[in-house]
Amino acid sequence: MSGSNWVTWYKEDSIGVITINNPPVNTIGTKQLKEMVSCLDEISGNPEVRAIVITGAGDKTFVGGADINEFVSLMGNKGEATKFVQYYHYVFNTISYFPRPIIAAINGISLGGGCELALACDLRLMSEKAKIGLPEINLGLFPGAGGTQRLPRLIGETKAKELLYLGTPISAEEAYRIGLVNHIVPHGEILQSSKALAKDIARRPGAAIKLLKQSINQGLQLPLQEGMQVEINNFDRVFLTSDVKEGVEAFFENRDPEFKHE
Repeated sequence: MSGSNWVTWYKEDSIGVITINNPPVNTIGTKQLKEMVSCLDEISGNPEVRAIVITGAGDKTFVGGADINEFVSLMGNKGEATKFVQYYHYVFNTISYFPRPIIAAINGISLGGGCELALACDLRLMSEKAKIGLPEINLGLFPGAGGTQRLPRLIGETKAKELLYLGTPISAEEAYRIGLVNHIVPHGEILQSSKALAKDIARRPGAAIKLLKQSINQGLQLPLQEGMQVEINNFDRVFLTSDVKEGVEAFFENRDPEFKHE
């Protein structure tokens, strides 16, 4: 296991599991974000880790939000909020563009910055007992760590505006219905299910997964035809990998492929 007091990670087979542990509700502030970056840096240097799960410690809270104590110095000081929130953007963008898939195991309450963290992940699994939302409007502000941008892109403008304007957390059932999460999982099985999904993804050819994620991330920011060109370029690159050779040969030989993830 690596990390410091608040954010740690461990390797299990071909996956990494990052845990946020900041009682009582796993809030995240600058210190926790720095530790998360350190964990991601370590994982980045370990080629054996091909998928990641992020979760919160305990069984009640994923991440209860940003550390509101850090907001005090921002009020009335022009430009301070910009510098503050830019680090959140840096960390969450690091997650979004990390070359390996990242799954949010939402084991409990996920509010504000916790929801924005989950939005930055590739996939989201949610406990049947959890709730998720962006309640910042009730503090007289709004999400500043990507929530106003990632949420509409994920669930559509109209529903996103409703959630952002009201700030009312929603149930797992509603989150699944609107496409905010991929799966609802029995409460006691959230980490197990998330790790099983991560391991299933990790068995796929790592080089192709990396190029696939890159194609999606880049393409979504471009007009359709430019996104198509990103796909074409990466499709060419994937045919230079050893895994595609192994995959095609295994198909013709009617056997399971043994990918080297390169």
